[in-house]
Amino acid sequence: NYASSSWCLDELVEILKCKEASEQNVMTIFYDIDPSSVRKQKGDFGSAFKKTCVGKTEEVKQRWARALTHVANIKGEHSLNWASEAEMIQKIATDVSRELNVTPSRDFDGMVGMDAHLRKMSILTRLECDEVIMTGIWGPAGIGKTTIARALFNRLSVSFQFKCFMGNLKGSYRSIMGVDDYDSKLALQSKLLSDILNQKSMRAQHLGAIKEWLQNKRVLIVLDDVDDQEQLEVLAKSSSWFGPGSRIIVTTKDKKILKAHRINDIYHVDFPSEEEALEILYLSAFKKSPPPDGLEELSKRVVKFCGNLPLGLRVVGSSLYGESVDEWRLQIHGLETSLNRKVEDVLRVGYDKLLEKHQSLFLHIACIFNDCYVDNVARMLADSNLDVENGLKTLASKSLGTGSVIGISFDMYKLSELSISGRAFEGMRNLKYLRFNEANVSLLDDMEYLPRLRLLDWDSYPGRRLPPRFRPEYLIELRMQNSELEELWEGIQHLPNLKNIDLSDSYKLKEIPNLSKATGLETLRLTCCESLVEIPSSISNLHKLKSLEALGCINLQVVPTDMDLASLENVDMSGCSRLRTLPNISKNVKTLQVLCSKIVDFPASVTGYWSTLECLDIGSSSLKRLTHVPLGLTSLNVSTSDIKTIPDCVRALPHLDFLIVANCSKLVSISGLSPSLRYLVADDCVSLTRVCLSIKGLTLYNCFNLDGETRKGVIQHDVDWYACLPGKEVPEVFTHKATGNTVTIPLTAPGGVQRAYSASSRFKACLEMMFEFSCCDDLFDEHDGCLGEVDVTMEEMLFEFSCRGNGDKILGCGVQILGEERERSSECNIRDGGGDNEQGALEVSQVENIKNTKRVGHLMGSSKKRLLLRRPKLSKKKPKQRSL
Repeated sequence: NYASSSWCLDELVEILKCKEASEQNVMTIFYDIDPSSVRKQKGDFGSAFKKTCVGKTEEVKQRWARALTHVANIKGEHSLNWASEAEMIQKIATDVSRELNVTPSRDFDGMVGMDAHLRKMSILTRLECDEVIMTGIWGPAGIGKTTIARALFNRLSVSFQFKCFMGNLKGSYRSIMGVDDYDSKLALQSKLLSDILNQKSMRAQHLGAIKEWLQNKRVLIVLDDVDDQEQLEVLAKSSSWFGPGSRIIVTTKDKKILKAHRINDIYHVDFPSEEEALEILYLSAFKKSPPPDGLEELSKRVVKFCGNLPLGLRVVGSSLYGESVDEWRLQIHGLETSLNRKVEDVLRVGYDKLLEKHQSLFLHIACIFNDCYVDNVARMLADSNLDVENGLKTLASKSLGTGSVIGISFDMYKLSELSISGRAFEGMRNLKYLRFNEANVSLLDDMEYLPRLRLLDWDSYPGRRLPPRFRPEYLIELRMQNSELEELWEGIQHLPNLKNIDLSDSYKLKEIPNLSKATGLETLRLTCCESLVEIPSSISNLHKLKSLEALGCINLQVVPTDMDLASLENVDMSGCSRLRTLPNISKNVKTLQVLCSKIVDFPASVTGYWSTLECLDIGSSSLKRLTHVPLGLTSLNVSTSDIKTIPDCVRALPHLDFLIVANCSKLVSISGLSPSLRYLVADDCVSLTRVCLSIKGLTLYNCFNLDGETRKGVIQHDVDWYACLPGKEVPEVFTHKATGNTVTIPLTAPGGVQRAYSASSRFKACLEMMFEFSCCDDLFDEHDGCLGEVDVTMEEMLFEFSCRGNGDKILGCGVQILGEERERSSECNIRDGGGDNEQGALEVSQVENIKNTKRVGHLMGSSKKRLLLRRPKLSKKKPKQRSL
């Protein structure tokens, strides 16, 4: 029948393709057919095969015949060699099981102390012995008995066809008390037999069923968390119930249960040492070891009050994950004082999160503050004595009614429109938190007075101003993005608690109210408030203001001349195209962004005053000169300015790391820059001819006037990041070239001598592309650090490049092995890896073609998608290799 089915023959061809391409194992079973008949397509089998081939092409017939010949030569089972079909089926099932379980999982790798536990357990289990052995694992709750049992089961199960892990007997099955609970005992036996024989809903008819089914089978059984002697009597009463070589492993907190069942091979799980306990905590609290500075002593305190108990350490460590040092101290103090240092109470922190005192917090988080910044939530709940970080996103219960409502959150993405009457909030005198997300809301009339509101977060607020009865004296945060507001309110409001205002994208907003009484304000965001003309002088009273954002306020003209606010660190007024002068901002400002403004020069009077300024973005077409800049700058952006050379004040910056001079159409030369400079962006500098090559990272898109010396130097230069420059083709220095996105490098030198490259070899590559190139994944994993001298003995090495943009296309590419280049010619002067570039494994250049204009980029850094190392096709012995 098999040879009569074209579907079966096609499937056989596909099976063998998988065997060849993916190295999958193929097992053969010849049932009532001689393998030679299959091999030669003779006899009845051959006759059926010939009939199936009628009307088929010669290619199909040959493909089927080759597949049949191949499969007949694979060693398998022949039914004629077995006296009993049942025995043959048993042998096949065993072989399949063995093949499917040859590789145990890695779930328990890296667990602290696990290797030592398993070594000790292997002594007790004695797999080489043919006797039935029962072993106990004993220790207190939370010590790790179940984890050890699972790891042991995982390691041993490959050696057993029949195995079962019955977890949490205490929690999953009610304790059997007395001999009359017959049904419960049968249910336990049925569960064990169903699991170990892999048969659903198997029912034990009597209490001898386990012995009846398993007495001739070699089994591995784990009975976890046994808390009653009767459970062992029902599930593993005697060694005679199981076949030779079987292993029964029991975990329990009660050693007496093991002794009563005559289990004498007992592994006592002891508490870990202080060093191991610290390592367990580190992995839970920091996901690594050792801990950050300042947390070593606090970690030792946690270990002390957890009593070195692994589960307690993991629970508490997880609750402290990502917390600051101050929060560690706060939580540890609470654990030490309120839980009396008892291990059981420590465990309750992780398992009993719905204590009454936490229910209010869960309501707040689940309904109002889910996915919010912790700092903001802490401010909102500052006087509630709630633990903001424990058990976030868990909802214990809901309060209904009016006076009891403290927070409302509308997620509007599923609704097209919502109409709300102002009376909807009537009676909600305790409402503190009101949020509308992605809202399309119509207000039928003004909202009622909401005296205790702390958070007002209303996306796309529909009104011209807030209701006249609105009193924000308790307000902590006001977020009204994309609103229709023209003003917030009239007059001066008492705002002692206000910390954040965000009115971003409120295009109709014309004025900001007097904020002189918002003395605690820390952040003011006015991004893209295009109708805003003036920032009020009252801002000078905001002595706690840290960040002022007015990006894209295209009509902003008036800014207070004196904003000497000691706390102000970040100011962004980029895109304020009518702004002509810089205000006197805080001497502590660190970031100042005024791109695309009308500012002509940076005043000399403030260069010393702004000694803390690190990042300055001042580029605009109005910037005619630059004579002074603060000496502490690390990043400077003077894009689109009229400078012809790099100003002396910029060259003199001792700490400058990043310089952007893009779109400076009159810039001719870039030289004499600070040795500290690592990255330079000079895209679209159409007059640029020469560039300093001591810089580690370069981008030079559309710089078509670069002279030959600069172009050659960029191609040959060794950098950390990348470089891009115009060109027409992949330079000759890249000796291994190809069209498309892949380059194959043969690893066999002339004469048949095989070259061996180490895993730390460095490569230079070039890509010829259309549109814009995007960096991809690292060539070598960044966690590997130094890969060492792992030699690759392959026949060929394939580089495959890719780009992320939908319209991007790699036209061609080239690769040069740096050591090979130095051997071939000394003209290229390419330095080897050394220096401080420990992971710089790949240097890439690119050619871009935009509308008939090609641009080459010399892209340097770890930027290749993946490296494929091909096995020799004729090698019988599989060479050692490392996945990259």
